[in-house]
Amino acid sequence: MPNDELIDVFDELGQPQGVLPRDQAHLEGRWHQVFHVLIVAMRNTTPVVILQERAHTKLTFPGLLDLSATGHLLTGETAVEGVREVAEEIGVELNPIGLVPLGVRRVVDETPEGVNREFVNVFLYRDERPLAAYRPRSIEVAAVVEIPISAALALLSGEATDFNATYFNHQGRLSTHRITRNNFVPEGPTVKSDASEWGYWRTVLIMAERYLMGERNLSI
Repeated sequence: MPNDELIDVFDELGQPQGVLPRDQAHLEGRWHQVFHVLIVAMRNTTPVVILQERAHTKLTFPGLLDLSATGHLLTGETAVEGVREVAEEIGVELNPIGLVPLGVRRVVDETPEGVNREFVNVFLYRDERPLAAYRPRSIEVAAVVEIPISAALALLSGEATDFNATYFNHQGRLSTHRITRNNFVPEGPTVKSDASEWGYWRTVLIMAERYLMGERNLSI
């Protein structure tokens, strides 16, 4: 089904170039803005992050682990207004005031939708609600997943091969699953950016850990 969401498009310097349907922007390889947020929390003394398992029906990266919420900014939206994606994907309302900006990342990759050229607005958000308080939307998200930051970093750096993560699915069931790097949305050879393999994941996770430890000079 065609996606007729309207998004603003830009040149490579970030100068506005008009408005296009999302599908057309991808087909033409036009620069556009997206929103990424990683929700962080402390469980006793353990820093954790909340990820989403993408719905198994998604066109791109079905069934893989992604940040808490991601999505395209619609025409006229500011970066912080992308927080609506959180409610649309994992069913909770976040106050935009609580968003902690990490910066903007430029990414070019190839997807089934075409060449994807993105200015990625990246945020952290601290929220201590329990995993079972989330309401993942089945059309977008199969489950929300709680992962200790140290375990995720060990996995993505190659220091560990797998670990257990807690899942809460859209049917309201908690479960534990063994995951490996293959469960994460990849940063493989089709991603043309200044990040090495898993570099974006590792950077955001390190910033999340630092934020939970009280640091405030944070950037991707």
